Amino acid sequence: MVVNGNTSAGAWCLVVLNGNVIEADDCIIDFEFSGFIQGSDAKCDIQGASTALISIEGECLDRKSTGDENDPVAEIYLTIIEGQNPDADLGGVINCPGYSNSFLSFYPATISLMTFGIVENGASDHDSGLDFSGLYDYDKTWSLIPVGYPFGL
Repeated sequence: MVVNGNTSAGAWCLVVLNGNVIEADDCIIDFEFSGFIQGSDAKCDIQGASTALISIEGECLDRKSTGDENDPVAEIYLTIIEGQNPDADLGGVINCPGYSNSFLSFYPATISLMTFGIVENGASDHDSGLDFSGLYDYDKTWSLIPVGYPFGL
């Protein structure tokens, strides 16, 4: 089985920095997926779309100055938990030779520990590995884009 999923291009979650504390409400993002399941007799295509639930916690800590004015003065550490939206329609479509029907899809739950420097144009971090079940690989990049920079630093 190979399934690729992507969040919608405009997906975002609001993260507020209040002193050194991160405040973030759970948010819902759209995603779509497509791929195939290879059986002993045939290959079946699958596709669908739904929403995922994102929970974010974290903190901001000062960073030792290196003397380089382009280095971040602080770093934000986030724990991002991503999983299936319990209120979402998780329907998908499966198409096999001689058979087509709907099926119940899923969203593999993951947890990512990310680090972002506070810099003018934003920062990104990457995470990959296995989901909670240990059955599905994931490969994700998260970006943190500041609004109102330089936050009076």
